[in-house]
Amino acid sequence: MREDASDWLRRLLWLGALSLTACSQHIPRIAWQDSGLIDCVPAGSLGKKGKLQTCETSAIAIRDDKVWLANDKDSLPPTSAFFTLARSALQGHVEYGQLQFLNAGPVAKARKIEELSHSRTLDLTLAVTAFDRTPETEEKDAKAYNQLMIWRGADPSTAVRLPDPLAKNSMALRPLLQTALADATTPTGPAYFKIEGMSQDDQGTLWLGIRETGPDYEHPQYRLWLLETTRRQTKSGEFKLGSDFKRIKLIEHGSDLNGWGLSGLLYDSKRKGLWISASREVGEGQPLQSRLFFLPNRQRERGHLRSVQALSTDTPWIAPHKIEGLAFADADTLIAICDEDRTQSPVHVNGKDLIRQPHQGVFLRIALH
Repeated sequence: MREDASDWLRRLLWLGALSLTACSQHIPRIAWQDSGLIDCVPAGSLGKKGKLQTCETSAIAIRDDKVWLANDKDSLPPTSAFFTLARSALQGHVEYGQLQFLNAGPVAKARKIEELSHSRTLDLTLAVTAFDRTPETEEKDAKAYNQLMIWRGADPSTAVRLPDPLAKNSMALRPLLQTALADATTPTGPAYFKIEGMSQDDQGTLWLGIRETGPDYEHPQYRLWLLETTRRQTKSGEFKLGSDFKRIKLIEHGSDLNGWGLSGLLYDSKRKGLWISASREVGEGQPLQSRLFFLPNRQRERGHLRSVQALSTDTPWIAPHKIEGLAFADADTLIAICDEDRTQSPVHVNGKDLIRQPHQGVFLRIALH
């Protein structure tokens, strides 16, 4: 029996609706589980030039029973900007004495680490700095802000730099990144850009997340952009980075994301896509804001984001913090590390309402449903 045109059209619409429903089921809802504080530096301690040492936690990776973390503010030895703690200790209030600090190797010498990415399958970890300083900005140690580092195994002090493992920095990457970021208004690429995200999959793809571009750091435009390339290891053990970076502009249909900037990335091998945190700069004294999005692999070329909804509502989940780093505690639990800048954020820890102090970082535990 032949279908007429109207029957065929109804069937096509039904299949399309079914397909959209199936796609939407792959995006979990999320719920806050608990929060915590980390004393990154001794309370009230002074650093260079007698300035108060502060904590702005910016990156996290979890390997076996250890948690690796970064503070994008400088500190004096024996404290450093890269530290570790036992995975079991990442609960409630983590005290300074529970931390172990890295003081050797390229990672310890880097300035302003913005993201860590660990592949459990490959036992491979990458760390990236902001790339937001150059010698032209009158920063005498600008090269320390331009670092992409990689290591295998448990010891971050064995890291080498990319793209040249013999180099003392990753300045050679800057022209490649600028070329990928070029457009009609800046045909040679922006003079200023800032990386705040990075992730990798087990097949050799590497993503960098761009938060800002502009003529200089005082006049940034906030971005939700990815730069995609490859990384591999040769038979001789040398790490190689792709020479081409492809830019992907992220959008969400029906939403105005103007003013939101990318602040974190995490690849999800179970759900086949990227978790993306975005945050918005607010006025002095105003509460911080972050959102989470999911970018399925099948939508990555087009950059079509999906808002992640709160479990209890039909509205996008918004955190009153600036989420900067993401890691999996398990397949269905995210740990988000937050850079609160100078904001004394309210934090609920072990049943108590506390105020985050300048020497403390904030972390969140988020359940995926």
